[in-house]
Amino acid sequence: MEWTGFDAASAIEPGHVVALTHPIGLTAKTVRVTEVASVSAGRYRIKAREYDPAAYTDVVASEPTYADTSLPNPVTVPTVTGLVLTEEIYQNANGIWTSRIKAAWDAADFPFLRHYRVEVYLSGNLVHSAVTDGVLYRTPPVQDLVTYVIKVAAVSTVGSVGTPAEESIYIDGKYLPPSDVPSVSVFEAGGRVYAQWDPATDADIWRYEVRYGPTTGSWDTATLIDRVDALRLVTDLIPVGTWKIHVKALDSVGLYSGTAATQTFTVTSDAASFLVESVDSDTPTLTNMAEYDIFDGKRHWVSEDNVAWNTKYSANMDTYTNPLATYHSSMTSVWLGESEDFAMLLSGQWTGTADVAAISGSIASSIGFSSDGSSWSYLSGLSHKENARFARLKHEALTTSTLKVTVPTQNIRLDAIPRDEVGAGSSSALGPVTITLENQYVAVKRLTVTPEGTTARMAVVDNIVLGTPATFDVYVFDAAGNLIASDFRWLFQGV
Repeated sequence: MEWTGFDAASAIEPGHVVALTHPIGLTAKTVRVTEVASVSAGRYRIKAREYDPAAYTDVVASEPTYADTSLPNPVTVPTVTGLVLTEEIYQNANGIWTSRIKAAWDAADFPFLRHYRVEVYLSGNLVHSAVTDGVLYRTPPVQDLVTYVIKVAAVSTVGSVGTPAEESIYIDGKYLPPSDVPSVSVFEAGGRVYAQWDPATDADIWRYEVRYGPTTGSWDTATLIDRVDALRLVTDLIPVGTWKIHVKALDSVGLYSGTAATQTFTVTSDAASFLVESVDSDTPTLTNMAEYDIFDGKRHWVSEDNVAWNTKYSANMDTYTNPLATYHSSMTSVWLGESEDFAMLLSGQWTGTADVAAISGSIASSIGFSSDGSSWSYLSGLSHKENARFARLKHEALTTSTLKVTVPTQNIRLDAIPRDEVGAGSSSALGPVTITLENQYVAVKRLTVTPEGTTARMAVVDNIVLGTPATFDVYVFDAAGNLIASDFRWLFQGV
């Protein structure tokens, strides 16, 4: 060993035996000085080696005269601890996703550490080995659906190898669920929704599934919009209202990412749509409900089990601290509006407006749709984009929940985007000319007729008939108000 001393070291001579103490692990360790050299004024470099007086006798000793130091031995290498294995999905330079193993362990507290040796075994055979200076190592690509064993050992500066830490890991590969979609952004313009999201990580992502639902809902209760190969979606299928969009990755074996990326957004009415019809319901079909008049000019229906008053309220009235209507047996209360006929199958935005409340518990409101007035499909909520001819409102309370429905207002409104038809014709000086449209219509948004000619003239539309067929009459008059024959062009917009 070697150290540097100051002025006091000038008294030390080669051959002296001294006791050396140092934080590295020396406590009054006896050494014999072998060399003393001056390196500068007042500074001396001293070299020494371990001393034991037993070395100078013929007595056989099994232990050193002085206790050994606590300095580590480069031959005795500690065992690696804290080995943890994780399967990782990553993308190769060629764009293909595959699996690898990430091994991490605790740093060895060992001053003679040179590096760590990592060995990868499959079915008992060594398939890969490497050395690393750090405490993290990632393997090359590995096979799916097999178990690997990873061994990590510390190696000292003299080449001694410690006892390896050992862990095993089963590789799911393509059967590992995709990672979560990191984020999704969405905005709406003119009734159309635009969504885009960041890619998830997986060995074989197949598509992304996009759903929407109420802001308080979850992935499981949301409605499917589409499954797409891209990282964006444009749709006009979402009805008016405030919603939450959900996006998950879906791989080739049908596994979804764990947690959906979500974003809340609001859909407004399409700028090109117009009101087709608005109808009110006031003649409901009732199940376990009764109408009450509280002299406020409105009609009220409340859940009712038809149990006699004296039987239901047999105790002192001050013991009934909740609204009296809530004391009823377990039952299902239903307020079902009358069927409203919108004349033909129409596709558009159906919006229900309802004065409805839960006096206790929870209630559910929906709109029922039908193409024939007999087979009904009830969709939860009061805002939908559907194709139907008939519609009706439905409010329902289950078990001990209590429902209250008030008229007004129980209303269904249909807004739709009109279709265009254009054409040309010639008027008659004898009477109207009838134009027959190709499609069936129940409402008109716009109808214009433009006469053609070099003199002043005016077109008049009359007798618009909707249904099958849809028709309208055209007259053309000159500046003097006389019915004339003239060519004209026309534009019809309706639903």
